[in-house]
Amino acid sequence: QYIVAINNDPDAQIFSVADFCIVCDLFSFLPVFIEKLEQLSGINSMYKKNYRPVTNSLIEEFISICGKRSVIYDSIEKLEPYSHDEVSEKSYFSMPELVLKPGTTEEISKIMIIANREKIPVTPRGAGSGLSGGCIPVYGGIVLSLEKMNRIIEIDTQNLMITVEPGVVTNTINDVLKND
Repeated sequence: QYIVAINNDPDAQIFSVADFCIVCDLFSFLPVFIEKLEQLSGINSMYKKNYRPVTNSLIEEFISICGKRSVIYDSIEKLEPYSHDEVSEKSYFSMPELVLKPGTTEEISKIMIIANREKIPVTPRGAGSGLSGGCIPVYGGIVLSLEKMNRIIEIDTQNLMITVEPGVVTNTINDVLKND
């Protein structure tokens, strides 16, 4: 249970004084909360106006960086798994225009340079196993899937440290440490 306070006065600061409070489950209230914030602040419409779509020439540019097998753009069935995380509610999804699966930090850097130049939104994604909606591409654009970057770089048992790439999932770390 969470207490959420929203200021209903569009001329005031959003969180300065609450005109109404709602006590509810966060996931059932989140879409309403986001919609209200967008209405009060104009954030959603502002961002949608500033973003551009992914073009065919950009897709070719991304293919030259990541390789054809690491770019998904022409299949709804292949794009759909990248439109949501593990939250089961259908209201928590948004389709990307493109999914890129880079294998190196250099590829990520090249992708981000292009996305920034072209004003295309990028949503990073690990395993998509979260329950917070952080990997949902709410503005469309590119999902930057880090699933290929799944190597454990170093295990330092003396200092209780592990260095991993961003696509390594917790279960893999647990299995490796259990066997080490």
